[in-house]
Amino acid sequence: MVSVQYQANLDQFLRYARNAGELAESHDRALDVLRDVAREAFSHLVTSTEFRAVAAEARIEESDWKYIAEYTINGSTELPSYYVLHERWNRWRAEFLAVRAARALTSRFDDLRREGENFESKVVTFMDEVRTLQASLADTYKLPPVEPVDTHA
Repeated sequence: MVSVQYQANLDQFLRYARNAGELAESHDRALDVLRDVAREAFSHLVTSTEFRAVAAEARIEESDWKYIAEYTINGSTELPSYYVLHERWNRWRAEFLAVRAARALTSRFDDLRREGENFESKVVTFMDEVRTLQASLADTYKLPPVEPVDTHA
């Protein structure tokens, strides 16, 4: 989503860069699918007996399951101290991540992995198109090179 203040710029850009517009739409559709799959995985995860058993053993309050489920969905590694429940996650991480392999959940996490890879490919394709267009415009109008945008921030 683009901030309202930049919408006119985006609209103008997409009028002239139709391929980028199609790639942006493909990116957005893939993101929607990924969100839906992640929500579905989350729903099944927090209701699974395996997740509930680990949460009980780790003494995590039910009101905090959403955080642990998010970390599990994301396949998070060790978390720094500013994350909610970082100490419990860091101690119980392996057990929670193992829940992803539970028979009732594997298809959900397979879907999540597949859609995550699909989304990543859409991002790469879109960014490649933008970089190519940027270089072409710079060459056409004799503009100096610009610093690349860090997309992993």
